[in-house]
Amino acid sequence: MTLDSQTGEQTLVIDRRLLLGLLATLLVLTVEWGCVFYYVQGDISVGWFAVIHLTTVGCLLVWTYRQHRRQRDVKLPLLMVILTATTGPFGASIALVSLIFLVFYSKSGTSFLTWLTALFPEEKVERSIELYQRLSAGWDDFSDKQRIMTFQDAISLGTVQQKREALAKILRYYKREFAPALMKALHDPNNAIRVQAATVVAKFEQEYMSHYMELSRRVEAHPDDADLLLKMAQQADAYAYSGILDDERERNFREIAKGHYETYLRQVPDDAEAGFALGRIYIHLREAESAYQILKRLMAKKENQAPNLVMWLIESLYYLKKFNELKEMAELVPSAATSDSDSPFIIQETLKIWKHGLPQSDLRIQYTNESE
Repeated sequence: MTLDSQTGEQTLVIDRRLLLGLLATLLVLTVEWGCVFYYVQGDISVGWFAVIHLTTVGCLLVWTYRQHRRQRDVKLPLLMVILTATTGPFGASIALVSLIFLVFYSKSGTSFLTWLTALFPEEKVERSIELYQRLSAGWDDFSDKQRIMTFQDAISLGTVQQKREALAKILRYYKREFAPALMKALHDPNNAIRVQAATVVAKFEQEYMSHYMELSRRVEAHPDDADLLLKMAQQADAYAYSGILDDERERNFREIAKGHYETYLRQVPDDAEAGFALGRIYIHLREAESAYQILKRLMAKKENQAPNLVMWLIESLYYLKKFNELKEMAELVPSAATSDSDSPFIIQETLKIWKHGLPQSDLRIQYTNESE
């Protein structure tokens, strides 16, 4: 039995294990009804009937145990054990009928996930109705009469209506930078705002986890598929970076992303983007030496480098207290990077200090006697 990831429908693949189950069911059915036939004819006694029956159940138990040890599906063996042990040939007949129904109805059956999704269909709003709602709510009114507020300000200082509108926009246009405002809304004094914020968080978690679980099943089925390993690592990395997790879960998912990135890079060692992502995760996990090794190797390649590769390498050097090498690395940062208006002010000033040092006037300790 397999699940189509695109349509969510179940499709039946008649493989060796299914054929084995069918043959085992027919064999048990033949033995059980054969015992009944020979007992009715008087060819065997009650004792021999019981011995053959218990032997059959014992063989089924051994088969179930072997399937379990091999981490295979044991639903059919367990069904046969229970039915055969309790009702004899009638149970074997029921198991065969169940297997026949499985073959015929699995192709047209609806999976549980598809059925559950159908209970809560996604609401589709026409663009004209959405435009009317936006105009009615004043979401896009940028006139002087309406002051522009950040999400943090709206959650901290806004009215209930402004908070609701802010959460609606966070849901629609979510980015990592919106996480602090969303987390603050979870502790808002107004119960309605807390419930709305919790709903937003639950929706994000459901989206992340549903994709993550689907990828987990696919990776488990194909553990050597490099593309699946990369997607799994990126999904776990994105979930950890989402900003909606507590510290422990965030670290756990970074550990998961690290493991999959490492496995992927053993197969595709030249993927610079994946190597940079792994180095960044090492920094977050405080594994500075591992981050330094991989980022240094990427720095030496001189091609396909991430724009902020030097900055993460400098951070790893700082954690390792390799300050001389850090100063040399800071010299490699273009001068434009220290004066770029898009860079945070603290980064600009820090790079200037590491590159040029502090002016002598800032290092001099002066004393002024105000009474003179």
